[in-house]
Amino acid sequence: MKNGFKPKAALFYPDKPEKWHALYTILPMLGYKITSDANAKADIVIAFEDITFRKEDPTLARLQKEHRVVNIGCSDISKEKVERVFKEVFGYESNINPKTYAGRYIRKSNLNGKHDGKIYDSPTELEEGYIYQKVINNKDSDDFVLDLRVFIVNGAIPFVVKRYRAADNRFNNIKKAVVVETEEILNQDEVSKIFAFCKKFGMDYGELDVLRDVDDGRIYIVDANNTPSSHCQWAVVARREYYNIYLKKLAKSFKSEFLEKSE
Repeated sequence: MKNGFKPKAALFYPDKPEKWHALYTILPMLGYKITSDANAKADIVIAFEDITFRKEDPTLARLQKEHRVVNIGCSDISKEKVERVFKEVFGYESNINPKTYAGRYIRKSNLNGKHDGKIYDSPTELEEGYIYQKVINNKDSDDFVLDLRVFIVNGAIPFVVKRYRAADNRFNNIKKAVVVETEEILNQDEVSKIFAFCKKFGMDYGELDVLRDVDDGRIYIVDANNTPSSHCQWAVVARREYYNIYLKKLAKSFKSEFLEKSE
């Protein structure tokens, strides 16, 4: 306590965010002390574990009786679940059968954060632990492909990050990133369906990777993360002004959606 001011407490369970996670930065900006002590008095509780499959936890169940627990329903962020929920909400999909598909397709791990995508152009056998999706034509120019990092904060999308990658290396090496207003890149129907996806997916707070196919004009949600980073690669290649905008917008939205709204 300093000058009679006692910071509010944000309880993360079972894990506290690390310095590279966005909430590690923005909650102290908002005057909140971070703790993982499940017995501490908390002003907000967040289910937090940087893992694809979170196990049921009796402590979180207990905390849920006393608090709203952010992301309590988001315990599976596997790409299989992303694809399944996406198809249910949007009515179309990117999944293919690699044994019969006649076109270019991607094989990638079902687990989050592996960054192991590999492109095939001929049939192959299914491998356990991987999903197979058509190559979405998100070409922006001869040199770059474009993906959209969509930030979810309860009932708001405070901004979208346009991330440009080399066309010949679409899985890594972000070359440029720009923060844009949501309405610049997504229409209202798309935003509504994204929120419907998040509700069914159980995500109150997180980020989605979205691709727009220039051939059919439709968007595809291809990844979801409930422990977003603030030191992600786009922040390194973006101008400092964009990184500052990102932090301020995210903090403002988190405050409005989670800290000020009545339950």
